[in-house]
Amino acid sequence: MTRITRTRILRCLLTLSALLAGGSAQAQEGDEAAQAVRVSTSALSQVLEKPQYSAPASVVSLNQTQLSAQLNAQISDIRVRPGDVVKQGQRLISLDCSDAQLALESADAQQELAQKEYNRISALRRSSAVTEQQLNNAETTLRQARVTRKQAALQTSRCHVNAPFDGVVSERQASLGALAAPGTPLLTLVDLSRIEVAAQISAGDRNSLSEAAELLFDDGQRQYPVTLRTLSPVINPASLASEARLTFSAAAAPPGASGRLYWKGATAQIPADLLLQRAGQSGVFIADDDIARFVPLPGARPGRPAATELPAATQLIIDGRFGLKDGDRIEVQGLQ
Repeated sequence: MTRITRTRILRCLLTLSALLAGGSAQAQEGDEAAQAVRVSTSALSQVLEKPQYSAPASVVSLNQTQLSAQLNAQISDIRVRPGDVVKQGQRLISLDCSDAQLALESADAQQELAQKEYNRISALRRSSAVTEQQLNNAETTLRQARVTRKQAALQTSRCHVNAPFDGVVSERQASLGALAAPGTPLLTLVDLSRIEVAAQISAGDRNSLSEAAELLFDDGQRQYPVTLRTLSPVINPASLASEARLTFSAAAAPPGASGRLYWKGATAQIPADLLLQRAGQSGVFIADDDIARFVPLPGARPGRPAATELPAATQLIIDGRFGLKDGDRIEVQGLQ
């Protein structure tokens, strides 16, 4: 082999080595570029929203009363039916009070007789024809007669069952001709003017309800603005909820209606679907230049919106966040 040939071979080998070295460097750079995860981000201020809460609720009347008889008597008249609207003092049921009426007439006669006897003895006392003891006895007899007469009159007044307030008859338990006894339910009357919404609020939603500016009761057909009247401090150990009572601000739903109470929190929070779990903590990924950083959110719970003190301009990673790990290299697309 000539010297010229050996020189050419050596040059070819050097050229090939250079080409292989350059290709290796380019491949390494390509591998590093391939490791960067493509993501999209959005400013925190663009994703914050006031979370919406809801709770089961129903409309209740403050006065739902079962009317009953106060004496033993036969039902002689029923003047109302379920669904009838009645006024306070309106007669609803009458009882056959023949015995009570006879007792009143007897009491009237006894009082009249006692009054006459007292008048007679009082007149004789002025002439010293009777003793002080006789006058006292006559006075005591008259007082007893008056008490007996009042008791008989009271029984007679119970011969009629009247409406204690304006309302609607929701149920009729009485039957014409049946024997009513004290405590036996005859009618159920519901007050339509004094109604409230009763809602069962979970322990975690109590603060948001107290701070809410707008509350709505939805019965499935219409939404009614309501105002929080009180939130019970007592938590039911079975349901882990406490009862809130709310009043209607304008039009009211009918008693017995059921639905849900809706309200929004006063503070904007990160939506629950943007939260991720890493190492047992809930948080979000943010873009720190070309690095993904996981930021835990204290107090955040899976499936619920979370409060944060991050700056409004913080870039939250939206697309591509699910497979990220803290410290991963990222390539941001569509910065907002």
